[in-house]
Amino acid sequence: MQPEVPGAHGVMLGRAAFYNPWQTLGLVNSLVYGDAPSGITRRKVLEEFRVYGDCVLEIHENNRPNIRDVFKPVLNLFHSKPGDAIWKRNVDAAFHECGTVKSLLEETLGAIPDWV
Repeated sequence: MQPEVPGAHGVMLGRAAFYNPWQTLGLVNSLVYGDAPSGITRRKVLEEFRVYGDCVLEIHENNRPNIRDVFKPVLNLFHSKPGDAIWKRNVDAAFHECGTVKSLLEETLGAIPDWV
């Protein structure tokens, strides 16, 4: 991920960041900028995202954005980890029943082992 061409000004990470955000974005600061790893966990990311997501859902009316729209950026957070496929199926089903990110996480996060 470090530029190999002298004078390169950027790196495109879009698809990789969407499909595998933990591996892609979790390493950017240390690989590109030389920062020490933050030590943040996926669950901490979801905890912070819950606050943001529920705030967005509360502010807007007419079900736009809906919970699916708001939650989509973190749906691949457990990419290739145990329980990922089950969690995604549970999340997809919960989109129809849950009105908040908090309730969605409470209903679905049990599919992912605590150590992940």
